[in-house]
Amino acid sequence: MSEWFCHGHSHDNSISITPEMLRPNKQDFLYRLTYFVVNNKILSDKINKFNSKRSIYHCNRCLAWLGMKNKETVKLYNSDVKLEYANNNIHVFTHTTSVQNISTDDFIYTIECMIREFNLGLQYTMLCKIVLECTISATNKQYLLIWVMDKELQVLRNSEKQECPDQIVLQSSFLTKILYKIELECNDEVENWLADPTVVNTDISKTMFFYGIEHLKQMSMKVPESFRYTNGYCISFLKV
Repeated sequence: MSEWFCHGHSHDNSISITPEMLRPNKQDFLYRLTYFVVNNKILSDKINKFNSKRSIYHCNRCLAWLGMKNKETVKLYNSDVKLEYANNNIHVFTHTTSVQNISTDDFIYTIECMIREFNLGLQYTMLCKIVLECTISATNKQYLLIWVMDKELQVLRNSEKQECPDQIVLQSSFLTKILYKIELECNDEVENWLADPTVVNTDISKTMFFYGIEHLKQMSMKVPESFRYTNGYCISFLKV
């Protein structure tokens, strides 16, 4: 779990820093934007036994993908699980305005948070590049490359309030314009993006990955087809 830190905490070259150094204890709750990590001892024996020989953590009832397992550590994706709070089952994040479903809402929220994280402390707004990684199988990953071109693109669209049928009232609003590309494997372009220190990346669930792509495809339909593609990337909006 070395990904929780930007560097090792010891400068002694004789000490080997391994990914297994940080392991959550039974009562620890390590969380990031899209997932959290717990010790499997806090989970039921029944579901642990069901997943004892699996690297992908499944629901023992419906076989839904819940996260990834590494020995006694389990990484669970926020969009695929619910938490019990005050005798109620709730999602990790709640959204005041819902687009379609919790996975799409979480996808939009994730991109918005990563954009804010990227621009944090910067005097000038820069183009933000994001890599979303998704585990498709025990051995394969797919990647969604997102290039935020303009997070405050001003557009005019029809107002919902049309007082006069003979007039068109336009309303000004701001959208986030992005370029995106789907990569089915870790090729040279993906490696170059991941090696770039200005790129932000995170793991997301398979459900959020597919719903997020479908959402971007729908938003790209707002762009005329002749202008929809450039240099292998598709032009879209985060939400309209």
